[in-house]
Amino acid sequence: LRALCGFSFYAFLQIIVSQTNAGISRMLLGVFSTLEVIALYGVIMQLHSMFNSISNVVGGITFPQVSRAVFADADRKSLTECCARYSRYQMFISAPLMGGFILLGRIFASLWVPEYNNTHIWLCTLIMVIPETLSAVETPFFHVMKAKNLQRTRSIILVGVTVANVLLTIPLIKWNDIYG
Repeated sequence: LRALCGFSFYAFLQIIVSQTNAGISRMLLGVFSTLEVIALYGVIMQLHSMFNSISNVVGGITFPQVSRAVFADADRKSLTECCARYSRYQMFISAPLMGGFILLGRIFASLWVPEYNNTHIWLCTLIMVIPETLSAVETPFFHVMKAKNLQRTRSIILVGVTVANVLLTIPLIKWNDIYG
């Protein structure tokens, strides 16, 4: 029961941190910015969620296989090979999507929402999506941590990152609302 509560607490903490990170920018923009910037940010978040849903496909598929390998007492080398293989699949899906958006994103933004500045949409989406794409490659390794119940340290670090996110976002929004 103690192990289950510990696992559940840190999983719950990661969910809270994810939800906070997802919503804090919108809330802070609502406090410190104009309606036009909030609407522009909504368009950027739509593009962001499209990228996330496509790039998270591999992550959702890998969890059962990685967990099975962990519970079958696979050695470190085979676990690393398994995670590296799924990370490559993740990159095979995400990299062409990212490359296409880097090359054609401005045109796409101008066709999709012509009333907004397509350069802002393109740049802000890239600022948000590129780090997440690179981080998504690590998803199989996070699944190993979950399966081995080693997510405590990561959860605590994520809480710190969330606090830093809030503390940095406020002055950045005041400096340049949409890029902040």
